[in-house]
Amino acid sequence: MTAKFTDEFVKAWLKENRPDLIVDEGWVYEGARATIPGVCAVCETACSPSLDHLKNHGQTHCASCSHRVLPEDVAEFAASHGHTNVEIYYAEQYSARRNEIRARIKLTCPNGHDVDMWLNTFRRSMRRNSAEQGGCSKCCKRGFQDDLEGFVYLLTRDHAEFSRDNQIGITNDLQGRTYGYIKHGWTLIDHRRFASGADARAYESRIKRMQTGLGTVGSVPADGYQLRSTEAWRTGSGLITVDNLKALDMALKIYEAKQLSEGENDGISKLAG
Repeated sequence: MTAKFTDEFVKAWLKENRPDLIVDEGWVYEGARATIPGVCAVCETACSPSLDHLKNHGQTHCASCSHRVLPEDVAEFAASHGHTNVEIYYAEQYSARRNEIRARIKLTCPNGHDVDMWLNTFRRSMRRNSAEQGGCSKCCKRGFQDDLEGFVYLLTRDHAEFSRDNQIGITNDLQGRTYGYIKHGWTLIDHRRFASGADARAYESRIKRMQTGLGTVGSVPADGYQLRSTEAWRTGSGLITVDNLKALDMALKIYEAKQLSEGENDGISKLAG
């Protein structure tokens, strides 16, 4: 902070720019890096951000909400994939708090079918199925389709200083599959298109065999957003973290050549014995 703000100015700024932060009664501004005690009006969780984080670094006041995908984001995502008449509404008993956990969504899918379901269920279906089909039970195709165009994607996220995670996966819909991961702190750093989904699956299988052979499975614990420990690895786990799929190709080439060499040496040893 380069300027010294008054208590009156800061409270007015918070009211205008962070209306969902309910500041504790009696709180007095003491400095940019001093915590601001309060409660999040959205999830009712106690929080204590600083003005420096809020104003200079653009951070949210509530750590809990920062990891949550908002209903409005889901509605925007659905509309961007051809769904029309998108509307989020709330069950009557929750309307006072507008609790997103109990929110429902209504829309018309691109093929003209009406959909009405819990928002969380729809959000999961948009990740699991093609985003264009979304939560429509009449249109959705479940699981990865080997006969369709496929993509291998590579994600990364910071774990700690000098440490990060990589994650690999396959999908028939790159934007739809990676959207939620990006919202949960991952960055899409590379992808590769395959005309046949079966080829994408074969490539992923080779990577997973390498992970198993190098003992990286379990280095990144499974989390609450569809992350399985078999899909990711961490710096220092035995497999290098990479910035693109070409670097992963090189690691795979070295690993498979070593496996082939060791297999041939084992065969020679058995013949000699």
